[in-house]
Amino acid sequence: MEKLTDNNLDKNTIDLTGRKFDKLLVLGLDHKEKAVYSNGKKRVFYYWKCRCDCGKEVVRSGNSLRSGATKSCGCNQREKNKLTHNLKKAKNIKTNTRKIDLTGKVFGKLLVLKLDHKKEIVSKSGKKRIYYYWQCMCECGNEVVREGNALRRGATTSCGCYKFYKQQQNMNKKKYQKQEKEIEEEFE
Repeated sequence: MEKLTDNNLDKNTIDLTGRKFDKLLVLGLDHKEKAVYSNGKKRVFYYWKCRCDCGKEVVRSGNSLRSGATKSCGCNQREKNKLTHNLKKAKNIKTNTRKIDLTGKVFGKLLVLKLDHKKEIVSKSGKKRIYYYWQCMCECGNEVVREGNALRRGATTSCGCYKFYKQQQNMNKKKYQKQEKEIEEEFE
């Protein structure tokens, strides 16, 4: 990276000095960086010193300025985050929550009715994890509480009635096979 003056521009380079891109006014060329790609092609990237409407001076690439990817020194994003945070605070929405609302969704035989409770668990390494438990109604009519991740990944699909049903089927199958075997033995 080399510091440059405006007269260090290549002949095909557009001089951005004095131009305004959204909140950024270009003061002049700051530096250029050369890149050589694995296929042997060479490219030069120009970085321009800019002053934001808020007064802060920053260095941004010419490509990001001209494409519109960069519109400020970062104050736009800070303002947006502040407004969003204040809006959430005003509406009493909890910030930094990763809870996925499962209300009304169906997982197997379970219909999620509402959030029942949450449990915070701290691991040995000190990481905190929050588990959300949901009140669900099974097709058979039972109401149960199940953990959200287990519902979403398909580990829990019923209140337990399906497992009981499968066990009953297996028992009936074994009973039927036993009866068939007894009948076959009678005829032999």
